[in-house]
Parts: sequence; C-alpha cells; structure tokens
Amino acid sequence: MIRFLSALLGWMALSHMANAQEITPLDPLGPALDMQLARIEDGLVLVAKDGRHFVLAGLWPLRRSHEGGDITEDGLARMAKQRIERHLDHRLQIYPMDQTPDRYGRIRAHLVAATKDGKGLWINAMLLQQGLARAFPLDDIPMLNDALYAAEATARAQNIGFWASARNALYAAGDEAVMAQKAGEFAIVTGPIRSATKVDGTVYLNFGDDWRTDFTIRLLWPIRRTLPKGQRDPSWWAHKTVEVRGVLEDLNGPLVTPLAPAQIRVLPASPTRQSDPAP
Repeated sequence: MIRFLSALLGWMALSHMANAQEITPLDPLGPALDMQLARIEDGLVLVAKDGRHFVLAGLWPLRRSHEGGDITEDGLARMAKQRIERHLDHRLQIYPMDQTPDRYGRIRAHLVAATKDGKGLWINAMLLQQGLARAFPLDDIPMLNDALYAAEATARAQNIGFWASARNALYAAGDEAVMAQKAGEFAIVTGPIRSATKVDGTVYLNFGDDWRTDFTIRLLWPIRRTLPKGQRDPSWWAHKTVEVRGVLEDLNGPLVTPLAPAQIRVLPASPTRQSDPAP
C-alpha cells in the first residue's frame, strides 16, 4: 500500500509538472552566480562544487523524518530532492538573497536551471507549483512574493503533492481545539479578525471573543515598523480577513508570530449576499 501511494503521488506531481517558470520576478535580484551543484543534503541544502551551501529562499520545505514520521511528507521530500537532482550536471544560475551565510553556513537563494527553450526553470516556484513545498517569504519584494504565492495556489487548487492529503488542509481561525494540539508545527490559518489591540508596542490580532483562548496573530515591532504607516495602527486590521503562516505556539490559545510582513496577507472580502444584513 505504501509503495502504491508513493507511486501515485509521484505520478500526480509529474502529470501536473509546469512548463519552465517565468523568471521575471527575479530580475530585481540583480546578476546571478553561474555554478554547478555537487550534491543535495537533507533539508534541501544545495552544495555547490566550490563548497558553498545554499537553501531555497521563499520556501518552508518538507523535511525527511529520521524517526518514522509522516509517510506522505517523507515521500514528498524525496520527490523534491529528486526534482533538483535532475539538474546536477547542468550549469545553474543562483540568485543569492544574502551576502553572508547564516550561522549554519548557508545562503538563501533562488535557483534557475537551463531549459531547451532558453527561458530557464525557476526551481523554487516549480516545487511550490508541484505541491512539494509551501511559500514562506522573508523578503519584501512584492513581485517576487506574488509569484511564489501564485505558484503555491496552483498546487492548492489542484490538490496535488502536499495539498492532496486532507490532513494538510488550511486551518480556519476557529479551529482552536485542533491547532492547540499542533504547537510547534508549521500552519497556514485564515479567518476574519474580530479585534486588534496594542500592548507595549506589540499588536495582537484576535479572531474570537476571548483573547485568552482564541487564535491570535502577534505582530512584533520589528515587523510592524516595516509595514506601511497606516497598517502599524491596530485599528487598520480590525475586521480584515487575512491568511497568515508560521509556527503555531500555545500561548493563551494558538498563536502565530509572522517573521516578515509578507507572511500575513489580507484577503479580498467575501461579497455580501442579498440575504445578508447590511453591516
């Protein structure tokens, strides 16, 4: 049964494989580095032949479990690695997002592989579009982030890869009981904000009537100060419908603290039905 599921997931990802991704959103990043990869390590760490280590920017990648974890996630992590390994023998263009490595010696980057039509295959977006990763942008480049979210939306709409499993569905803000059991896990949560308040410089966006138990988004000052001036005021957020992503914490109910403004998105308001009372 496990082999059948793995084969099925592989077929699904291949059958929905995108054509070469448009790399226009990478233009603001400037000139790329031209290099070859030597190998890919766990966690999708890309090791170049010159010894430098890279990780794919804008993604929260699926990771292999070494403790008999979720079979589906392990299978998708293997497929993501295999997709990139197909390009190990090719010259690649790497767009670094950082000038210096992180504490683990890795540089966040976007990876583009050469294609026969000369357009290039944007590996980061390809993995999102195949449901092999989830978007997690850290950089304030709207055109780039919009492209990453659009690639993820394709996989979500087609229920492929990660999104093929019902257990990986998005959380509604009212699912506090379920989220409370998922502390420490990555989650994407959507819902309307009931109220917003500021305490000692931190803004809390509450999704229920009781802030002690409801789902909450915590906007710390380092994030708030990078928002447009109007959005720094708590009143701007009241009654907005949003989608947020990050690691769930258990703190007076489930809580997510975005690490960058791009990780919280305001969604279009649902059209008011004729039978709905006017606000």
